[in-house]
Amino acid sequence: MKNVALFITFVIAVVLLFGCDKTKNEVSSDYKIVERTDMNYGVKNGEVVRIQNKVVINEIMPEAKLRSISEEIISNQKKLKPVNAVSLLFYLPETNIAGHYTAGKATWAPNGKWEDAGSVKTGNYSQHMLVIETGSALGEVPSDETGIPEDKRKEIFYELVAAQDKGVGDEEAYSVIAKKYDIDVKTTRKIASEGVVAGWPMP
Repeated sequence: MKNVALFITFVIAVVLLFGCDKTKNEVSSDYKIVERTDMNYGVKNGEVVRIQNKVVINEIMPEAKLRSISEEIISNQKKLKPVNAVSLLFYLPETNIAGHYTAGKATWAPNGKWEDAGSVKTGNYSQHMLVIETGSALGEVPSDETGIPEDKRKEIFYELVAAQDKGVGDEEAYSVIAKKYDIDVKTTRKIASEGVVAGWPMP
């Protein structure tokens, strides 16, 4: 009986070690999936399975590299369960994943369109295309070229949002804050974009 028990324990250990890793390749040296959301909805012909992934990557990458990462993640997703569409939102380290993507976006769906997910049966990939966008959702990824320390930039961003919340027009707020901190409006706009992407505190 003791030998049988040891054998069963060994088999269970092997299965746990090699057979149950459904998250294999979720993390690599190039990326880490930090959030996965099922965005399913019902239609007349049944359920449409759409999966959104938020992925942190180490640095800004060219389209070819984002495509390679996307294909790997999509391949793994298909092994988990059939889908209609997969979305990948790429973020740079230390940016707020609750905000706009900061390093690119990929959509794998019929005709390359997220909204066409319901046009095919779940698991039918004959019309699927992978569409890659590089960079930030707000345009070019903001970088600090202002020479202003980060804590001061955060303060300016906070004050700008506060001014807008108080009813000052969006355009006027840029001028008001620029004057208050003795900077030009262009610099204020750069700080605003950086604050949105980085998810800096707001009032």
